Amino acid sequence: MGVRLIVALFLLMLFAACAQPQEEQKKPASPVEYGRALFADPSLGTTGKSCITCHPDPSALSGVGDRYNPEAYFNMAKREMTLKEVINFCIEVPMKGKPLPENDERLLALEAYLRSL
Repeated sequence: MGVRLIVALFLLMLFAACAQPQEEQKKPASPVEYGRALFADPSLGTTGKSCITCHPDPSALSGVGDRYNPEAYFNMAKREMTLKEVINFCIEVPMKGKPLPENDERLLALEAYLRSL
């Protein structure tokens, strides 16, 4: 009887531990910090590349926020593009990922980071 009770208590403790919610991965406090983290995150695509693969010195993009406003364009895709569209172009083409929706917090964070440079 004692062994069964010990085993039952052990299993109860094990199930209780498994039922505890796991800590969520902490996002950086600001959109700019989150965007900086995403800039080096290869999970946005399927090739193992991240933004930093092609842009190893993000400071070289300094001023991109001044050059790209909602009416701005970029010739990489041979059409006018907003900064969000440029970000999605890079995710889709070199990184082979799915484009992020217009209001996706990752897209907004990447845009905030680029505008902060």
